[in-house]
Amino acid sequence: MEAIKQPYIAYTYAANATKRTADKGYLRAGYPQRYINERAFDPERIELAADSLVFCMDWTKDFFHYTRPACPVYHIHPSLLPSYRGYGAISEQFIKGAAISGLTLYKDEQTGIDSGDILYQEAIRIEHNDWPEDFIAKASKIAAIWIAAMTSMAAMPSPTPQAELSAFHVQRKRTKQGLLDFNLNALSVYNHIRAYSRPFFGAYFLHNGEQIKVWRASCEKWSGIYGKPGEIINKSKAGVEIACGEGSIVLIEIENSRGTQQYDMIEY
Repeated sequence: MEAIKQPYIAYTYAANATKRTADKGYLRAGYPQRYINERAFDPERIELAADSLVFCMDWTKDFFHYTRPACPVYHIHPSLLPSYRGYGAISEQFIKGAAISGLTLYKDEQTGIDSGDILYQEAIRIEHNDWPEDFIAKASKIAAIWIAAMTSMAAMPSPTPQAELSAFHVQRKRTKQGLLDFNLNALSVYNHIRAYSRPFFGAYFLHNGEQIKVWRASCEKWSGIYGKPGEIINKSKAGVEIACGEGSIVLIEIENSRGTQQYDMIEY
């Protein structure tokens, strides 16, 4: 957020009001932070002057649905709109193994979810070893530059309507969708693990009736059959190797009833 030089206020949900971990430290360091519990805008609790600018990043999309502030509202969405509208855009792109994603800043005109005119848009490459936290870090730097530009310039950039015929939406992600299917090939399993890793709720599987979350993994073998899907085929200091429908993956960091474990600390 270093690109933002002038004072601003970051509003976010109270830490004890949600299990989400999206309220990252980069929003707190050196900037005023205000916590709210409401899921909708309340002008009596949040004072927004008419000459303010509101930027919603990783925020409830219908926060201003019933009550609108006097100032303009902009949303920053983690995709190249009109693709991947709605909630769960980051996870959906990781699941699909997208190599090119992006960030879009658009004006909230309440014509539909993520359907406002675009002011800024930039592609973001997702490398094979990138995780959602890496994507969010890249997106945050871009967003900070945009916000700084819009709060300092005399005129806003020209808005561009979205191509509605190319639009599609993704559904909100639920915990049950994090369940791993080792019958899939290793790359698909790896992408599934990445998709729900931090700051999200975590992909998981069941072992002897216990839920095991997987926070980090790697593709060990890309093809070939090495055992029954879900079978442990090797243990080393690098982690626990699990056979997939094709290929295998290595579990590097997991979380079970004993807490978070890494590398050779993983036990079954």
